[in-house]
Amino acid sequence: HAPIGLSPGKRRGILQEARGVLYFRGRVQRQIPRSRSQPRQRAGIGTGPAANDSVDKDERRAEDEVFVCAHIHLALPDPGIVNPDGSDAPWELCHVIEEPGEGGWSYHKGPVLRSYTDLLRELIEAAAKGGNLLRDFGPTASGEFPASCLFRMEAIGRWLAANGESIYGTHRTRLGRQAFGWTTANATTLFLHVIDWPGQVLMLKDLHDEAKEVRLLATGKALRFRQEDDLLTVELPADPPDRVATVVAVRLRGPGQ
Repeated sequence: HAPIGLSPGKRRGILQEARGVLYFRGRVQRQIPRSRSQPRQRAGIGTGPAANDSVDKDERRAEDEVFVCAHIHLALPDPGIVNPDGSDAPWELCHVIEEPGEGGWSYHKGPVLRSYTDLLRELIEAAAKGGNLLRDFGPTASGEFPASCLFRMEAIGRWLAANGESIYGTHRTRLGRQAFGWTTANATTLFLHVIDWPGQVLMLKDLHDEAKEVRLLATGKALRFRQEDDLLTVELPADPPDRVATVVAVRLRGPGQ
């Protein structure tokens, strides 16, 4: 029972918090050991707005099958979330579509939404740091999604239709943030996400592999390039084919970076 003498609202709050604790202990906690014993299942650990220390310390030590959920209030980890041995640890970024302070995890009328450019580049950064991205926006009371949200998601969908190979099934590289943007890789290809257009020449240092082919991912157009030791130089068009994010695919002789 809630303590006698408290207001009805306070009592409801205490009871709601107690129910939440009981649900976590009775349902959620039991799933985490199970996920650890079954490698193909993963459990998520959500971190709240004041959990920066736990993300930096505790969850980084979590076993491989338990991934960290960086909540709306947390920034993208840099360079990612890793295990004590330096290997990648699964993690997910959960963000809403609204500008900070404008909305939440349910429908809000008239919030200021983040731009398509901002949303897409955050997706690229999350993938480049080895994480998943969960994007949240809520339906109205009639079950319809706001047209402004759908417009942004459809635009991202069109970008992924042309460039999804650089996101899906990729992993972070050891190259980190470059002057032009971010990198991802799969077993055979290094993907350069060119966000800050460098002009007609793109230079990538520390490429410890031989480049066999360079092309624009969205169109397949071949690009001229040369490589001297670990320095790759690529000739680009004068103007970016995609001003938000152009992807250059570099096919490598060996495994991806």
